Parts: sequence; structure tokens; C-alpha cells
Amino acid sequence: MTKKSGSFKKPVVRKKRKTAKSVFRIRKRTQRHIQIIGILILLLLVPIIWINMNSQPSYESSSVSESPVPVVTSSVTSSTVSSKSSESAQNQSWELMLVNYQYPLKDYEPELRLVSNNSEVDVRIYDDLVKLLEAGRADGITLFPCSGYRSYELQVKLFTSKVDKLKQKGLSQEEAETTAATEVARPGTSEHITGLCADIVSIDYQRLDSGFADTETAQWLADNAWKYGFILRFPKGKEHITGVIYEPWHYRFVGKEAAREIHEKGITLEEYLEMNVS
Repeated sequence: MTKKSGSFKKPVVRKKRKTAKSVFRIRKRTQRHIQIIGILILLLLVPIIWINMNSQPSYESSSVSESPVPVVTSSVTSSTVSSKSSESAQNQSWELMLVNYQYPLKDYEPELRLVSNNSEVDVRIYDDLVKLLEAGRADGITLFPCSGYRSYELQVKLFTSKVDKLKQKGLSQEEAETTAATEVARPGTSEHITGLCADIVSIDYQRLDSGFADTETAQWLADNAWKYGFILRFPKGKEHITGVIYEPWHYRFVGKEAAREIHEKGITLEEYLEMNVS
């Protein structure tokens, strides 16, 4: 017997129609995704905006009269710089004030003005510092003053903290102070107390170490800072004169005339004062 072959009907696949409710769900899900993406983008942008805002100096003008430089006395008898430099440090104009391990300064409080990132400098150098920062920006270099004036009390705190850490490693008080002085200036011997200097780095490289010397920012500063009255205060190879290691980030205001001569001759402030005693 043969079976009757009946016609085989394919199952009908019905397409689901998108209801108004399903469309609403899709739209709501899409909006949620967009919101999440927006939040992520915002979280990425906030740190960048914050850094840029803090790196921008305020560009107000200032007009400040010069004041006489205070007398700087020294408790150090031996010196690599002659007595002429000591006399010069006391009698020259305020821009050429000499403060180092030989000529410490304690009771001195300059009138200050905020530059950026909570860094303050003597009001008399503010305009020139701003011009330096603006010149760098015009050349595509974002300069970042990370440290300016430091009070004597702050220097004491920094030095004491370093000594304490070294003593915890087993060093005696004398050994700890001697070792600490190679990294942190003894209270009163750092010219940061004058407000006439600033540690200047870049947004991309903010570490105060030897690696900064290899950055485009450090090279730009070395080539151009003198035009605005600033000098590289502690150059390489002059440690025996300045008593401070090479610091490619530390710039000191000395005035445009002195800065030009110091830059052209490749000398230090100590050497300049030695040659220009009135």
C-alpha cells in the first residue's frame, strides 16, 4: 500500500511588530548609554581642565617701588668667594641680593604676589615673570612655576623633617644634618626666602630631578630666561662656587642688565658680584 502524499505546509513565521512600549524601551536604553558615555568623557576632561586652570598665571600689571636690600650677615668664616662678594651682597641693589650657605638670611619678609599653583614671588619681579611665562606659551612651551617664596619657618620644617628621616635610618644628629644639607638647604641659606626666584617646570614634566635638563622646556628656559632678567642660578660645573648641585629648574631674577652679562659670560651670581663691586 502506498501512502497518500499530502501537501506539506511550511510553518508561518510571524514577524513581531514593534510596539510602542518596545520602542520606548530602546530609546530609554540608548539615552542611558549616551549619559554614561558623557559622564566618562567628563571624568577624563576634568583633570585636564583643572591642570590648565592652575597653570595659568593671572596677568594683572603691578607697579612697585624698589626698597633697599637688607643687610645680609654671615656666620661662616671660610669662603670660596672673596670678601668683595660679601660687601657686594650687602651694598648692591635688591635684585642682586646674595643668599647662600655663606650668607644666610633669616628675618626677611618681602611683599608677595601670587603667580600660580599657590606659588608666590616678590611683587617687584611679578611682571617680568609673567612676561617670561607668556613668551614661553607663545613659543609652544607651557611653563609651570611650582615653587616660589618659602618662609624661614617652612625651611626649618623641611630641613628638620629630612634630618629626622635620616636619624631613623641610624645616622647621628651631626651625620643626619650633614647629609640632609646635600638635598635640602639649611634654614636661611635658600634664596627662596627672598621671593626673587622660582622653580619652573612644565606641565608634562614636574619632577625636580636631573631628567628635567633633557626636556624642551629646560632648553627653552636656558636660552631665553635672561631676556626677562632671570638666570639659571645653579648651573652645571659651578657647584664649587654656588655650593648647590645643578638645578636646571631654579631661576633667579637679577635684572636684565646683569642677566645678560651672566648669560653671555657663563658665570654665576657669585662671580658676577666678584667682578662688579662698586
